[in-house]
Amino acid sequence: MGPYDGHLNAWGETLTLADNTGRPVSTNGFVGNPSPAQRYLRITEIMYNPSPLTSITNDAQQFEYVELKNISQTVTLNLAGVRFTNGIYFNFTGSAVTTLGPTQSVLVVRNPAAFAARYGSGYSIAGQFAGALDNGSEKLRLEDAVGEKILEFVYRDDWYPITDGLGFSLVIVDENAPWNTWGQKASWRASGSLNGSPGVVDPLPPTIGSVL
Repeated sequence: MGPYDGHLNAWGETLTLADNTGRPVSTNGFVGNPSPAQRYLRITEIMYNPSPLTSITNDAQQFEYVELKNISQTVTLNLAGVRFTNGIYFNFTGSAVTTLGPTQSVLVVRNPAAFAARYGSGYSIAGQFAGALDNGSEKLRLEDAVGEKILEFVYRDDWYPITDGLGFSLVIVDENAPWNTWGQKASWRASGSLNGSPGVVDPLPPTIGSVL
């Protein structure tokens, strides 16, 4: 006997015991008990390659941000210990925002001063993340206070080229979809607003008629 590799899934899973030839000997499933953050905290918008605004800075990447939302209608989330551990790095412990009420959103940004210069004041910003969002593709990992995975997925710039430096962000299509669908192209769309819609509900993109 000794330590095992991997982690038991907080959402529950089926374990299989196999013999030394790989044949199943027995299986046993268990019911999971995900934390409130695993159940209700979601990444809902990613501005990974912003458009330039040279009147503020020559480095457009300073306008990067990630939006998170509490999708519960009733539960207030304690964000202490929640952290990004891959792609970008940020810990909500001791941040400007440590609780998130039902349906509320919060932002983590690359450069608070640049963000305020472009978008203005009045946004709920937890703080400044370390690192940067890759302009091609990036694996983001968000963990709860005990290190359990909330979300881990890869976004890609070739999903929607309009989000790659042209001023539009990636916005989740259905915030209530299963957590393990966040890495799928169909789970995302380009924002309906130029420069994204940090902290507010994003409008649907305009419908463009067929060209005859």
